[in-house]
Amino acid sequence: MKKPKFLKTSYLKQEIREFLIKILFLLNCFEGNYKKIEKSLLISSTDGMGDAVVRQKLLDMIVEKESKNYENIFILASKNSYEFFKIFGYNVILRSDNERTKLIKRIKFIKKLTKLNIDKVIHLEFDIQDEFIRYLKCKEKIGFHNIYHYETNKLLTRVIKMGDKYVLEDCVSFANEYFEKSFKLEDLRPNLDKKFKDENHNHNIVIGVGANSRKKIIDINRMKEYVNKIHEKYPEEDIILIGKGKLELEISKQLEGDSTKNLVNKLTLQESLNEIRKAKLYIGNDSGLYNLAFGLNKKIICFFGGEKNPRFKHNKFKDIEVLNYDENKKPKNIISESKYGTYELNNISVKIFEDSLIKLIERS
Repeated sequence: MKKPKFLKTSYLKQEIREFLIKILFLLNCFEGNYKKIEKSLLISSTDGMGDAVVRQKLLDMIVEKESKNYENIFILASKNSYEFFKIFGYNVILRSDNERTKLIKRIKFIKKLTKLNIDKVIHLEFDIQDEFIRYLKCKEKIGFHNIYHYETNKLLTRVIKMGDKYVLEDCVSFANEYFEKSFKLEDLRPNLDKKFKDENHNHNIVIGVGANSRKKIIDINRMKEYVNKIHEKYPEEDIILIGKGKLELEISKQLEGDSTKNLVNKLTLQESLNEIRKAKLYIGNDSGLYNLAFGLNKKIICFFGGEKNPRFKHNKFKDIEVLNYDENKKPKNIISESKYGTYELNNISVKIFEDSLIKLIERS
């Protein structure tokens, strides 16, 4: 029998921690005698790098507008997206995992935010899980309507509608309401490539290895078939493998070869970004690197499994091929069991992949 949530140790620790912080807050223990800076705007983006990438255009629009009202605009990020924001020159504050879960660290974190004299908070996360805003005495607290944790909506002074379909549609909804204008999907597409002065080089094929979940990673044997097909159709093309992590390294070692260069765990995020910028085609799973390629306006082949409502399918835009399982085109060698992926993801046929490969490589 599954243990009720309120009896779990992690839940009890969280409740005790937040109760103690609430007491300190009510006693004004976060108000010090330090000299405060000018009023600030805090934009919270503490979820994944992929989330940060797809919201980049929305973030830039907000910063441009609010820079007329605030001298100080801070981006609050987690370890997952901190480096991304640093690369692109944002004024970013790192919120560590311990500052969310450990009592003393969390108290110090809230005091640090208090010193910033925050006048307005904009939560750009699609799912607010850190309720630090309850301890900030600012006039405006704006964010998406949280369809995953409804209780956090009560902490906001202004809630902006969010659906559960394509992620950029939510960015459009936010922009429409926040700027009181009417925008299209194209207006909110991230444009990371515009932040670089030099042109893209368009050589090599880059494969992003891994994802944030094993279920999103295609089976290694099927991936080998795709790599072999690339070598068969385009023997002159070099393949670059990129990614980061122990699992990613394990996978990449089984894909490397004479014309397949393995750079997994050898690159910084900046260097990975540069490899994607230089590529003529990016291939990968649903991951942060895939979203970076989308933000860099690259040609993309991305593998999706059997998700009913995948929010990050960017194939509404040209030159992005999202591959799905097709019962009528299933491969002869069915992969029924694997420690990676799902049945639908692992049985996207080589023919489906080949058709998309040819289409994108040969399209000018």
